[in-house]
Amino acid sequence: MRALLPLVLAAAGSVAGPIPDFPQSRKLEIIKLIWQREAGGTVHGLAQWNDGESFASIGAAHYLWYPDYELCGGKKPGFDESLPTLIAWMVHEQGLPAASLPAVLRADGAGKIQPAPWCSRRQFLSRDNSPELAELRSFFARRDILLLQADFQIARLRASLDALVKHDPVRAGVIQRNIDSVSASEAGVVAMLDYVGFKGEGLKPGERTANGHGWGLFQVLIEMERFGGLDGLQRFKSGAKYVLKRRVQDDPTVRRYLRGWLNRIDSY
Repeated sequence: MRALLPLVLAAAGSVAGPIPDFPQSRKLEIIKLIWQREAGGTVHGLAQWNDGESFASIGAAHYLWYPDYELCGGKKPGFDESLPTLIAWMVHEQGLPAASLPAVLRADGAGKIQPAPWCSRRQFLSRDNSPELAELRSFFARRDILLLQADFQIARLRASLDALVKHDPVRAGVIQRNIDSVSASEAGVVAMLDYVGFKGEGLKPGERTANGHGWGLFQVLIEMERFGGLDGLQRFKSGAKYVLKRRVQDDPTVRRYLRGWLNRIDSY
């Protein structure tokens, strides 16, 4: 969640998108769908350290949790952490007691968590069956915590859509029109919910290839203009595939992920 807490807290005032207030039963279905896409719907998948990455992925939407790079070495990725933002939101905005958080997060009374306690995937895997990771996974699998994750994803999308429209005044009309087109169906809303968690907003300078191309929700909404004659959701899917294929063309080192990315888009 790209430095998202201020955006999420301001989401109630956003104007960009007609995002519905889903009933709890539907929220649970949506977050479980995201969980299935991110982690196969398994409890074990709620805390992972993926091959080739320098951070842990936690929760149904695989919120990023960074180690202390000054201590561990290595370069901090160009993405903002999302797990600290989620936990702070749960505590500050939803009233979740900080004392109820899993011990491995080492949260203070305000819900501020410490860096991930592993420096590498190898260290993480050496603790894969530990009590602290079992507690962490169980926490994120709880029904009430799943619903909070769903609420956070919805708040994030509302905030993100507003930020995307304001980001580019010249193309604001195009972006708003495409948001409205995709939002015309619940399936379109759910697709945007998934994509913004999957690939981000696309506004940070670090979310660019060497050729200057981004792959986030912003770029998808812009590139939808290439695809006429389709409904909003189909144009969204076509735009998403276009920006992801362009990313691979610009950076062949990520080609191994492309099939999985495109399969995910096909599932929308």
